[in-house]
Amino acid sequence: PPALDELGLFSALREFAANHNRADFSVHVECEGELPKLSAAVEVAAYRIACEAIVNASKHSRGTECRVRLKFDGGLRIEAQDNGAGLPKETHAGVGMVSMRERAAELGGTFTVESSNGVHITALLPCGDDDA
Repeated sequence: PPALDELGLFSALREFAANHNRADFSVHVECEGELPKLSAAVEVAAYRIACEAIVNASKHSRGTECRVRLKFDGGLRIEAQDNGAGLPKETHAGVGMVSMRERAAELGGTFTVESSNGVHITALLPCGDDDA
């Protein structure tokens, strides 16, 4: 996405989030510490995962806010939490959830979804050259 090239991951996500703020729904993007230089593949996957989490929360959560947090702790951790109703018990993963899970898996990362007090998504993307 052009925003990644122009702004970098954190600022591109903040811009995306700003476009999803409404009077009844706010999106906050935070970064804990400094992020190292990330590969293009990791940046794109992180951006797409976080954006999909924001869109899902905005459209489906029935909440008032979504918080996205980026943190480097041996890999890039992306957490998204909304304060909505959570997932209905009969829910099956839709296209958005499947694509987030696949993006993480393609890089050898993990993706989890918890649904209590809203929906909490965590993706951990490996970033180091340690495996090479």
